[in-house]
Amino acid sequence: MRHFYVTEKTKEMIGTGQRVLDIGCALGQLTHLLKGVAREVWCMDISPTAAIKAHQNLAQMTSWSGFKVIAGSATELPFADATFKILLLSDGLVGWELSPELQLDVLKEVHRVLEPGGFAILTDYLNPRDFEKHKNHVLKGPLKFIKTEFLGDRIGFQLANNLKPFSDIWPISSILGSFAFNKFLSRISIPLGPSMSKHMSIILQK
Repeated sequence: MRHFYVTEKTKEMIGTGQRVLDIGCALGQLTHLLKGVAREVWCMDISPTAAIKAHQNLAQMTSWSGFKVIAGSATELPFADATFKILLLSDGLVGWELSPELQLDVLKEVHRVLEPGGFAILTDYLNPRDFEKHKNHVLKGPLKFIKTEFLGDRIGFQLANNLKPFSDIWPISSILGSFAFNKFLSRISIPLGPSMSKHMSIILQK
């Protein structure tokens, strides 16, 4: 669900921006959904092995030439100042198990390589009781807070877990992987409050 959410948000915010950076791209699953969103979509992972695999996966899935893959650390982004319109950290700050100090170092680097007026979209997998604490920590960084959103994905996670023994059976696999189905679950869950979410999103601006 979070990959589809991040893709939609990127499309909403890109405007005339030419470059997007997916930090912590793993095998390129999110990056692939961003095909054509901007002139260039860069993906980066700290693991050279993951970066190589992401490059291979993207090459197999599409012939689009706008993807760029690189290995590097989020605490020392290998890019010049003001390079990107949008930076994506999908399950990043918490998922990477960084210290609070290193998390702020990442946010400083994000601020540095964003264009003036550019956006950072952060998603993290958390216990709902930790949402506010995480948000307050992120706001210690240099980026301007725009809004927090909750993805309403708890029911989807529970269904996927309960139906895991049958996940290879069609149409169960098709339904569980459907963006439309998960978006429907999200829409009915979000009004019930943050407790119905496994993921929170924080949108920031330079």
